[in-house]
Amino acid sequence: MTKTKFLLTLTLALLVTTAGCSGLLGDGPEGSAPATGDGATNGSTPDNATNDTEEPSATEVDAASALPSDLAAVHERSLRAAGSFSARQEITIASTDPTVEPSEFNASVGYRIDLGADRARSWSAFALSIDTYTEGETTYEQSKFDPNATDENATYTVASANDSSSFVPDPVNVTEAMGLPLTEVGNVSYERAGTDRFDGAAVTRYVADGPEAYHGLPTHTSDNATLAAFSATLLVDDSGIVRLNEWSATLVDAEGAEVSFAYRHAITDVGETRVERPPWLEYARERGSR
Repeated sequence: MTKTKFLLTLTLALLVTTAGCSGLLGDGPEGSAPATGDGATNGSTPDNATNDTEEPSATEVDAASALPSDLAAVHERSLRAAGSFSARQEITIASTDPTVEPSEFNASVGYRIDLGADRARSWSAFALSIDTYTEGETTYEQSKFDPNATDENATYTVASANDSSSFVPDPVNVTEAMGLPLTEVGNVSYERAGTDRFDGAAVTRYVADGPEAYHGLPTHTSDNATLAAFSATLLVDDSGIVRLNEWSATLVDAEGAEVSFAYRHAITDVGETRVERPPWLEYARERGSR
């Protein structure tokens, strides 16, 4: 592997991991809890647990100076209190290295989460089209190698909470749908830039612009590459929900090859999302494996 290819691979791994968007490229973190239901906390504190550390309120969290853990705690708590939301996560990666194919890569995943109804659904587009539906402790997955295939010709798998096979679908991951853990926020120097509106909600805008605003490159990467461009935006509503988290970066190595990365996570329809059973559910129940 050439130095350039190594750099591009390293940068991709770094940025994807930092952005918290592993769900776009494969399974979520090991041990992810089911997406919905009273027992599925996905790392949050259960209602009956005790916690001696008082969590910050939305009014106490300024994204320009807050710890990522505080921002994430308020964000998650407010989303769970709202009961439902929709989200869309996108990444784009492009390279000018002629030896790297494809030169551009795009992936996206959409979510609809209804915690009150104990239902969640996600749609991802990568190597194939995957539609995942979780209701209670059961997850149904539809896979289409041909995006034009009908529901009748799709492939189905079904899994319940006690399935131990490695070939069954994971539940829709509510943690990834929320855009957590927001760790990359700690590597960015944001500045408050006034107010705005997003999806009908009043939001505070935080921005970062220029390579000097990002501090997350490991030493062994920065020795071999230059962060040539960087920009980021956070939109945070009055309840502390990060409605939009987007950023882009371009690195250039010693040979002049560039790799650029763009990440976007948007949350909409907070408290207004409903998750209907998919029209292909009967096919999954009839033909899916347990």
